[in-house]
Amino acid sequence: MIEEPFRIFIVEDDPWYGEFLEASIQLFPNVEIHRFGQANACIDALSQNPSLITLDYRLPDMGGKDALNFILEKNQTAKVVVVSAQEDIETAVDLLKHGAYDYLVKNEQTRDRLWNIVKNLIKEVKLEQENRRLKEQLLQSVQPVPFIGNDANIKRAKSIAEKAAKRDSGILICGPSGSGKKTLARYIHQHAGIATQPFLIFSPIGLNEDQIEKVLFGSEHISSTGIQRETGLLVQVGKGSLVIEHFDRLSHAVLERLTQIKRSRHFYAKGSNYKFEVKGKWIFTSHLNSDLWLKSNPDRADLLFSLMEIRIELPALLQRKEDIVLLSNFFLQQSAAQGQLNLPGLTKKAIDKLMRHSYPGNLKELKAIIDMAVVLSKNQEIQAEDIVIQGLNGQERLWFNEEKSMDEYQNEIVHFFLEKYDHKVILVADKLQISKSSIYNMLKRERE
Repeated sequence: MIEEPFRIFIVEDDPWYGEFLEASIQLFPNVEIHRFGQANACIDALSQNPSLITLDYRLPDMGGKDALNFILEKNQTAKVVVVSAQEDIETAVDLLKHGAYDYLVKNEQTRDRLWNIVKNLIKEVKLEQENRRLKEQLLQSVQPVPFIGNDANIKRAKSIAEKAAKRDSGILICGPSGSGKKTLARYIHQHAGIATQPFLIFSPIGLNEDQIEKVLFGSEHISSTGIQRETGLLVQVGKGSLVIEHFDRLSHAVLERLTQIKRSRHFYAKGSNYKFEVKGKWIFTSHLNSDLWLKSNPDRADLLFSLMEIRIELPALLQRKEDIVLLSNFFLQQSAAQGQLNLPGLTKKAIDKLMRHSYPGNLKELKAIIDMAVVLSKNQEIQAEDIVIQGLNGQERLWFNEEKSMDEYQNEIVHFFLEKYDHKVILVADKLQISKSSIYNMLKRERE
């Protein structure tokens, strides 16, 4: 999750003092500061949602109390600190009653007091963001995880997953990229009755063996302040589920250590006698078929069977074409709900177009196609022209999925380039080496 900057507005008509206030707080990380010389300029910019506003009590266009009222009327979440040259207790109390967060007098203590206010507010905001993230995570964890399909292989995978979820066995999910391995892992996590526990995902891609060991098992080193321990994912996951992707990329040494830990349910920090307890469920995934992996790694067969007693194979979408319409409608309702749209379904031509594609990207590709169709749709139902199927290079559209006249193909190409170049007719005409009047006439005929 990208952390939002802590946005601060400084409203001060004295440029020198405005620079002084900015210099007092600009060293905080991830802080974004905007300065205004008048209250109205600040009020007009409140849509940027500042977290803190320092407000000079005497401004050329508005008094401090009026400015405070206008600001809080438009933005009730911003903290407003009034900064004034006068040390008037009654004024300060009155402003605090009207919603000011604090009142600072312009003196030698202003810098330190403002510094402390910003430091404390940043802590509050981070705590609120973390609470919000945890609430969203908890809400997501208790919602049913959909694992959809009528294909016999999917039904079998689902049945095995539900039974495996109740056991203390290691699980291996194999299937091509985009076939739903992480979704099935979440399905297992939920059916294990540990939905509110952590669900962590680890991928060894791009890491060397030392980094993999540090992330999984943690590390321990001695510093001037004593022994410093960093717990790895095996401990961080607690009683939840740890998904280890691309298990085939793990070295023999790492697999062997995991096997020993699975057997004893504990391990010692490297170079120390400190014992870590391991309680979580392990789910491994790979795009390789387990039988193929065993053929190329016969010396590791014992590790595979010790770590992953239960194996589940997921088919490619091309092998379960009967599920394409079912999945398309599911993704359609998901995407439409996010955009608060009412899209009841797909036309027959749209379905026919979807059924003719081979889906090298499997479910991820189908979802991307449906998401794009929802964006392009101008009607109540998804039409065939809303289904944009890209070539393997990720750029070229597969124009010849259905039989059309030359005029229809030409029109479709023009529309594709209009969408690509933000409906800039002159640019599209130049790219296609046709006259712009040809494009305007085509659009005019379509409207008529």
